[in-house]
Amino acid sequence: MQARHRTVPAVALPSAGRGGGVRPTALATATLRANLVAVTAVSGGLGASTVSAMMAAELDRRDRRCTLVDADFDGGGLDVLLGLEGESGLRFETVEAPLGRIDGGALVHELPQWGRIGVLACNPWSGDAPGSWEVEAVLHALCESSQTVVVDAGRGPLGQRLPGVAAGVQVVAVELSVLGLARAKVWLERVPGTLRKRTLLVGVHPHGARGKGVVSGVEAEDYLDAPLEACVRYDRHLHDDMLQGLGLRALRGRNRRAIRRLTDSVESMMVRGGGDG
Repeated sequence: MQARHRTVPAVALPSAGRGGGVRPTALATATLRANLVAVTAVSGGLGASTVSAMMAAELDRRDRRCTLVDADFDGGGLDVLLGLEGESGLRFETVEAPLGRIDGGALVHELPQWGRIGVLACNPWSGDAPGSWEVEAVLHALCESSQTVVVDAGRGPLGQRLPGVAAGVQVVAVELSVLGLARAKVWLERVPGTLRKRTLLVGVHPHGARGKGVVSGVEAEDYLDAPLEACVRYDRHLHDDMLQGLGLRALRGRNRRAIRRLTDSVESMMVRGGGDG
């Protein structure tokens, strides 16, 4: 059964140009905020959703009012991974944003809660993906109403798909394998310089790998000619829990320290205004 659509309260913005209303490009520029963090992956299956959730949980632990957004419109299902699929509340495909400025506080109030974190998930199987205008309006509203907005943006290139997401601090998951690093090198060469300045790399162990075929962080940094902020190891128990929709268990050992280091770097870049200049 398709979810009922709800319109979030909005305030009209001044017109811009002949078409009336604000053009999406104008709103994308407005979302250039230091409190938006986008997590993307060089290729599918690297755990961008898991990294997004772990980082949001760490930010919440640091008493940052955080909203977690699922902008992977091809895959979606972040609410399922977190065990929230049965919770009522808005999903991206049930938001109808008129041509205006969404009331961020009202939007956050309508979201399912993962602990203290509001989650705006996307379920492509339940309705149509939002239009670009709706995405930009939602991100703009959430950036105003939350201390930090963490966006699971799926796979890049971001600048072509979601300008508003590309305007934030970027966290890019890179698989620590020979093939994964080859893909990452090509990906990085195609990233515009302005976006590269706001990009943090996190190495992710291949799923199921137990040492074999895993490239070390030092070797990865040498090959990519770029630093890794952290390396996340494969955790079979965490992976199984997420796939079964049991939510995110408490991180342990090296992964807990890795996410803390990554979050430290993200917060530092947010303080600097996204790393531009």
